[in-house]
Amino acid sequence: MSLTKPQKRLLETMKARQQFVHHLLGGGWRLFDGTPVHHRTVESLAKSGVLAPAANDLFGDRTTAYRIADHH
Repeated sequence: MSLTKPQKRLLETMKARQQFVHHLLGGGWRLFDGTPVHHRTVESLAKSGVLAPAANDLFGDRTTAYRIADHH
């Protein structure tokens, strides 16, 4: 799979800072340090298996955090 520049940048940042990407209600997707991440970048990486779910909401309905998948 070829990655876009924003996808590469996100993965490099997550690896370098050892961070997950989290969803904040009303705030969208962000790295733990507050850096905003476009929802399409997260969705496409998750759909392709590059990102793996790291946490769900209290009801288990939605994924609220992603980490880099073990195979990447």
